[in-house]
Amino acid sequence: MFKQRRRVVVETPVEGTLFVSPNGSDDNDGKTIKTAFRTITGADRHVKPGYTVIVLRGTYIYPVSTRTDGQARKRILWKSAQASIVVPPGDVVVWNNIASFVDILGFRIAGGRVGLRNLGHKVTIVDCDFHDIGWRCTTEGGCGVYSGGQGCTIHGCSFSNIGVFDPDCKTYHGMVAAGAVVSDNAFERISGAPIKWL
Repeated sequence: MFKQRRRVVVETPVEGTLFVSPNGSDDNDGKTIKTAFRTITGADRHVKPGYTVIVLRGTYIYPVSTRTDGQARKRILWKSAQASIVVPPGDVVVWNNIASFVDILGFRIAGGRVGLRNLGHKVTIVDCDFHDIGWRCTTEGGCGVYSGGQGCTIHGCSFSNIGVFDPDCKTYHGMVAAGAVVSDNAFERISGAPIKWL
């Protein structure tokens, strides 16, 4: 197992709170647990800078897309309350984030070819668990996290069972990152490199 150590604090925004639940509906307003959205993508259509989105306990079996930017002083926090996002193995990205100034906290993410693809800037990914990711051995490969944005942080995450465990397959990595700050992450059973720098 490979680890690094550092401390990262994620502050909870105070402008407003939205909820997501496996029992919710994207026709709801998301303002209470009883009127929660059903999908993270549905909540993303309503979230604003300075908001916290609490994703309630349960398993969400669909790919996620988040596009709404926060601001430097009004970040958006996507916070898991024991939520898992799981999709079947295949050529799919489990969570595709293109939003900047967001924090992604505490999710369990599994399946697909890439766990979380981040193209946003100033994004923080903290205390997430990426596991059982990998489809088939291709030159494109995959990873737990792909972070191509500028000024991002990946902290306190665990990466396990990433890749296709064939001696000749080294194209799946724990994370693939361009200039991100990475710290206190744990890597176990990665078929390629724990970290591949772009």
